[in-house]
Amino acid sequence: MIEQQKVNPVMDYKGMWKPAPKPLTKMSRNEMIRSLRGFRDAWEREMGRNQDLHDERLARETDKNLREHLSYYYSETAKNQAANWIRYNM
Repeated sequence: MIEQQKVNPVMDYKGMWKPAPKPLTKMSRNEMIRSLRGFRDAWEREMGRNQDLHDERLARETDKNLREHLSYYYSETAKNQAANWIRYNM
């Protein structure tokens, strides 16, 4: 897998990963929800799997929980998972 990452790098994550535009503690609730919707829609579109982040749930989540969700989507783990999915499902 590491060899494939070197030989076939992913440059377009199709919305499933991007660097955080600013620290999560500085994001407003609306910014967090908008970001999560974008990630949710991209992952569901590309993978065909429900992320269980429907709008009603996002509206009920605390700011702390929204930050926890976003910390994953902005992480290196999410970046690698997205890249591997794209690489092997092209």
